[in-house]
Amino acid sequence: MRSPALAAAIGATLALLAACSNRGVYEGTQAWRAQDCDVQSSRTERDDCREQARLTYPEYEKERDEALAER
Repeated sequence: MRSPALAAAIGATLALLAACSNRGVYEGTQAWRAQDCDVQSSRTERDDCREQARLTYPEYEKERDEALAER
């Protein structure tokens, strides 16, 4: 299990790499997000978390754009 601070540091490092695109960062951290679901307390939360972790980048981008449009 990774600590939140380590995960944040890894995410920040990936985001700062000039050669990485948003998609590359998203796909590069997808396995970590799926693994992190195991710490959720209830089965429903774990299942919801895993469903979100399985989103492809285009699916994630669509959901993100829809959420931003609702603001």
